[in-house]
Amino acid sequence: MPRALPELPDFWAPVGFEGLPPALVAAFEAADWPRVRRELSTLMDGAITDGVYGRKLLQLVLQLPPRTDRVFDRYRAAAMLDHGDWDGLRGSGDGETIEHREVQGVREILTAPIEHMAVPEWKDLHQRRLFEIYEFQLRRSMNLYRHWAERISNELPETLWLRDDIAIGRHLRYRRLHDTAQLAVGEAHAGRLEVAYALATEAQRLGDDTEPFRYVAADLANLVRLAMGDRHEFDLTVPDRLAEQRGPSPLGSAEMSLHLMALLTLRQDASVQWAASVVEYVAARLASPRLEIQALSWRVAADLVGGVRTSRTELAGLVARSRRASAGLRALPTFLSGLAHRRYESFEEAARLARHSGNV
Repeated sequence: MPRALPELPDFWAPVGFEGLPPALVAAFEAADWPRVRRELSTLMDGAITDGVYGRKLLQLVLQLPPRTDRVFDRYRAAAMLDHGDWDGLRGSGDGETIEHREVQGVREILTAPIEHMAVPEWKDLHQRRLFEIYEFQLRRSMNLYRHWAERISNELPETLWLRDDIAIGRHLRYRRLHDTAQLAVGEAHAGRLEVAYALATEAQRLGDDTEPFRYVAADLANLVRLAMGDRHEFDLTVPDRLAEQRGPSPLGSAEMSLHLMALLTLRQDASVQWAASVVEYVAARLASPRLEIQALSWRVAADLVGGVRTSRTELAGLVARSRRASAGLRALPTFLSGLAHRRYESFEEAARLARHSGNV
C-alpha cells in the first residue's frame, strides 16, 4: 500500500541550522562575514536558489546583515523573492545591475494579474531565459515551456562566469540535471510520453545527491509510466521532500507540485488535493493571481471527480475569473464546466485551448 501523504508543511516556519556545513554555521555565529562569504561561495547560487540544503540555507541567507557585502545583498534578494518578501525587497539590490533587474522582473511576473501575458524587458540572455520560464509557467503555456527547455539546454550565458553570487561548480552540475528534467516536464505535458520517460530516467543520475529536481524526475518517470498504461504501485517522493526541513523554498515547492499536477490525477488518490493545497498556500502568501487560479482549478477538479455537487464547488467563480486569462489557464476551467454541466461545446473549446497552449 502506498505511503500516506505528509501533513501540509509551513514553508515559512523556522527550521534552524542543524545539518548545514559546520564551518558555515560557525562562521555565521561568530559574525565572521569574510569567512561566511567563502563558505557560501560553493553552496549558494543567486540564480538557482533551491539546492540540497533547501530552506535551511535560505533562512540563514535571509539573516545575513544588509549592506555589509554586495554578494550578501544579492543572496538575500534572491531568497526574499523565493519567499515572497515584497516589503523586504523594496529598496534592496544595487541599482540597475543585472542581478537586481532579474529580481524585479520575476517579481513583476509572479504578482501580475490573471490577464497578463508579457515578458519584462531584458538586457542579457540569461535574464530573458529566466523571465520566459516564469512567464510560461504562470500562464500555463506548456508548448512554449517545452521549446524553452530545448533552447536552454544548448545555452550557457557568459554572464554566469562573471557573477560572484553563483557557485559555478554546483551550477554546472545542476544545469545538466535541470535541463534534462525540464525537457522531461515539457515532453510530459506537451510532447511525447516515451521521450518524457527516457529524459526523466536520465535526470535521476545527474546533479548532486538529494537535489530537489531528482525527486521531480523520479515521480515524473513513474507517473508517465501510468500515462502510457503501465499500471504499477509506487510511492511519491516529492511530497515527503517538500515536507522536509531541507525541502525547497516556498516558490520552489509550488513549482515542483505544478510539474506533476496534471499527471497526479492518474493515481486516483488524494495527491492532487495535496499538491493543489501546496500551490494554493504559496500563491496566497506570494499574492500571485496566476498561481492562485491554477491551484483553484485543480482543487475544483478534485472536488468534481470526488463527487462533490457542482453547486458546492467554486467552479462558477473559477470560470468567471478565467474568462480573460491565457489559453493555458482557461483550458481546465472550461473542461470542468463541460464536465459539470454536460456541455459538449465546452469540451470542444477546452480541447482547442489545450492544443493551443500545449496542455496535452
